Amino acid sequence: MTSPGRFDPEEVISLIKLAKNTSKAHYLPLAIETVMNTGIPIVDLVHLTTENIVQKPLGQFYISLIFHTDLQGNNKIQPPLEIPVEDLFIKRIFSYIRKRNSEFKLKGKPLQEDLEKHFFLSNTGNVLDPNQISHTFSSLLQKLFPPFEVQQRKLTWQSLRKTYGYYLLNVRNLPLHTVSRLLGHTSISHTIQFLSLPENDSLISKTRQKDPRSIDLIEDLDIAFPNENLELEQEQINSNIDEVVSRILDLCGSNLFIIRDPATRREIISNQLYLLKEKYSQLPTTRQLELERSLKFLKQRYKTLIMEIRAINLSNEQQKYSKLFDRKVEKDIKKQAKDRSYELRQQGFGYRKIADLINDEFNSWFHYTTIRYWLKKKPNQ
Repeated sequence: MTSPGRFDPEEVISLIKLAKNTSKAHYLPLAIETVMNTGIPIVDLVHLTTENIVQKPLGQFYISLIFHTDLQGNNKIQPPLEIPVEDLFIKRIFSYIRKRNSEFKLKGKPLQEDLEKHFFLSNTGNVLDPNQISHTFSSLLQKLFPPFEVQQRKLTWQSLRKTYGYYLLNVRNLPLHTVSRLLGHTSISHTIQFLSLPENDSLISKTRQKDPRSIDLIEDLDIAFPNENLELEQEQINSNIDEVVSRILDLCGSNLFIIRDPATRREIISNQLYLLKEKYSQLPTTRQLELERSLKFLKQRYKTLIMEIRAINLSNEQQKYSKLFDRKVEKDIKKQAKDRSYELRQQGFGYRKIADLINDEFNSWFHYTTIRYWLKKKPNQ
């Protein structure tokens, strides 16, 4: 029977399916999956954004937390926490965010720029309240389990975190100190209490041996060797890949306790390190990166200059046609003014009066001497 406070894998799958089919909270299925992939507390879950996603040089994705949030919503500085996650999980997160943001735009209610980056939002586009998630999840539990079972097994949202910790400890066989760090705990005793572990648990005694390298290398080198410095300069890596591989083999070749057969263990490590070597050999040098950045800048500058030149040429053409148009309009107004001045002269008006009337009518500035000059000629001249 499942221990109190956690779920079986089949139950987690059923919860996700049920949430997809019945829950009005569109965020709930992926939120459950996120906790099962990261173990992140609910107070941090509601503040997760795409900026928390980090990709290391070898391609491994992490959820990075520098600030942890307390129950009152205040950020508290804690030791940085980086949780490794699968590529497919990250793809589902980005796919969900794009779809959700598009739906809000189609409704005519586009999200603010900072909210568009959030993993999860309410149906109205606001930051979620942890209590709201807990209440919605409790309603989901009532649909899947009888009420007495929920109460007896003490099933809550927190049970997802406990299931995640149990999986790391008993399925992936990670040492307890690593599980404690991934859960964001400050002490192993807290983790023992959180997961309801017995004091005589073999995993606890194994942890007390303080072997920092008893972890599956293939899953995560960074977690396996938190105290080992495996960082090398880029030029060193590119110049002597074999030396890097040799050093990593010396560090971890005999510490994979999960795989019992030495030959199998060695073969898997060799294959993994071969892939590692291939990835490193394809990385560009620092000089290449600088040249690529310079080339990118020059291309962008070239495009900008071309656009500026086109804008100047277009402006010159517009000014040219504008001047031609202005001269034509001026010529037409002058002809109409001449004809009108002749008519006014026929009515007996003087030159000054004609000039005033013409200027008022055509919004012009003809002098009376110009009018007198026109009238000495025929109107059609």
